Amino acid sequence: MSENVFLNKIGAIKFALMSPAEIRKYAVVEITVPETYDEDGMPVQGGLMDNRLGVLEPGQKCGTCGNTASNCPGHFGYIELAEPVLHIAFVDDVNKFLVTTCKKCGRILLPDDELEAYRKQLEESHNSPFVLQKITKEIVAKS
Repeated sequence: MSENVFLNKIGAIKFALMSPAEIRKYAVVEITVPETYDEDGMPVQGGLMDNRLGVLEPGQKCGTCGNTASNCPGHFGYIELAEPVLHIAFVDDVNKFLVTTCKKCGRILLPDDELEAYRKQLEESHNSPFVLQKITKEIVAKS
């Protein structure tokens, strides 16, 4: 019996940030307690080593998928923070957005004709990431 194998080409991969609602939706546990292990050395439910996040010990079973350490891919949880926190990797980008846009309306601080020229340049390049990066640097420098 022969099997037909169809190979699909991946057209694109997109990386993006998940919203807080998406994170809560896909997380298997909320981390609510600071303790990791109890007095007996067992992981605390709702702690950083909760067995629903996956297991490290070879004989244990994951509380989410039931697999052992070698077969469990690991699962993620979330911590609900009391105050918003800036992610250090995005501080420079946030600063650029704040410096280059109007504080009242959110518009980029460049004349319409310049913005339109940049739009046309980007369209002509078929949204090339290299051209986008070049244009972004120019807009930040000018505004």
